[in-house]
Amino acid sequence: MTSNPKYRAEHIASHLRKEFEEQKILSNDTYYIDKNKLEKMILYYGGKLELYQPISEQVNTIENDFPYIEKTGNDTFTICYKDEPDYLSILHELGHAFLDLENMFIGQRLPSKGTQINDVDAWLFARTLAMPREQFEKIAIKNDYNIQSIADTYKIGVYPVMLRGKDLHIWE
Repeated sequence: MTSNPKYRAEHIASHLRKEFEEQKILSNDTYYIDKNKLEKMILYYGGKLELYQPISEQVNTIENDFPYIEKTGNDTFTICYKDEPDYLSILHELGHAFLDLENMFIGQRLPSKGTQINDVDAWLFARTLAMPREQFEKIAIKNDYNIQSIADTYKIGVYPVMLRGKDLHIWE
């Protein structure tokens, strides 16, 4: 596989989307990924999605860092959220699991410090998984390339839709 981070993020996310469709966790016409689907996707790869519960008010030191991913074993992880997260943010954290800790899913133990892939690539991963190329192109055409209408279809903000259109060279 190439070392180009953009290609790598898109390749892994596209592969996972197909795998989730084969496992009937998602379908080709899944536009919005609800919490139940997110939990199934994360569980499929040995992770879990859980609500953050501080031990006490004084211990809550990571107040603004939600959601976040924590490696909990050699091949397990937890994505922790506070309040009701948007699904793209959870997919972003899942991107960190696959891009930073890719080998943990194929039985190899990673060094204690991962590659620390940057957030840009994790967001690209999330957009690719949530809005696959062919599906996005069809929705864009159906909605006359209206960014707000596309965002409404996916139940996300216009900014990720704008970026996905740029990722796919649909608009500049």
